Amino acid sequence: MTLAGKRSRKTHSLGELGALAQASFPEIAEFVSAAKDWTGWAADYRYPADPAAAKPLPEDAELRQALVVIDALAVRLRAANPEPPGS
Repeated sequence: MTLAGKRSRKTHSLGELGALAQASFPEIAEFVSAAKDWTGWAADYRYPADPAAAKPLPEDAELRQALVVIDALAVRLRAANPEPPGS
């Protein structure tokens, strides 16, 4: 949102944040789609409700794929906002 020069409300929803970012950067649609279901990974374990109803942890392969998506998104966003020479 900073790169787009926009403000957003505080939220844990990656789907909501992704939609806002995608409005400014339509080319990141594939990353937004991949990340939309990751909100639970943060919220479910950060704010556990009933331990008996705990959700299973993500599989290693899911986490590895998430890192691939995050790295690719970072490359795309860095290309959109390159650092000034000498930084």
